[in-house]
Amino acid sequence: MGAARQKIRDRDFSAAAELLADDLVPQDASARAEWLNLRGVALAELGRYDDAEADMRVAIELNPTAKHQGNLAALLMLRDRPFLAIELAKKALDLDPDEPSAQSVLDRAYSPGLTVSTMAGSEPYWTWLGYAAIALGLIVTCLLVVHPPVTLPEFGKPNAFDSTKPRNDALSVLGFYLWITSGLLCGSWLLIDVIFRRQRFTWLVPQVIFCFCGLTWVPTAIYFLIARKTDVK
Repeated sequence: MGAARQKIRDRDFSAAAELLADDLVPQDASARAEWLNLRGVALAELGRYDDAEADMRVAIELNPTAKHQGNLAALLMLRDRPFLAIELAKKALDLDPDEPSAQSVLDRAYSPGLTVSTMAGSEPYWTWLGYAAIALGLIVTCLLVVHPPVTLPEFGKPNAFDSTKPRNDALSVLGFYLWITSGLLCGSWLLIDVIFRRQRFTWLVPQVIFCFCGLTWVPTAIYFLIARKTDVK
């Protein structure tokens, strides 16, 4: 790996990538992690961002050092994914407060003009707000099932639905307004998170569909389980 490091210092990234070919990867986990991290750096400089990110992620899985996480954070910032970059940079600095790549990411993120810094700085409170929105939606759904805000139709009788009417008791009114609140909260939270995390806007499609069912918390919960699980760990 020494020769590859020297090639990177000399900015001969093509030669470095060749020296770090797959058939030469060491078996030892720590050495393999460093190998993949170096190759990720070389590939990133060559503009092969997908390959570079894949190598860096494996390197972190094998050995999550501050340097490895800082390099991936820098790559994510370069790929216009600042929210994830900031999260990873903070993890790197927790391990090593002097990690240069991670510090550079935060310096850039919190510079004037990058509005994502406001969102990133609100973690983990923003994430807990998402959890709260989902929990509220689930509670409201259970409340509406146990105590519907309208009287149930008298099936078996002619014009059964004519007997259905809104309930005016306090619990029904509270359930109705909580249902609206949870829907707005889940929808707004998901929209903002998708924008700042650079996720696909197709995540908003199920949100719109479930909105007509009054279950906006469901796609938000799925988003947490799938989209956010693919974030940097």
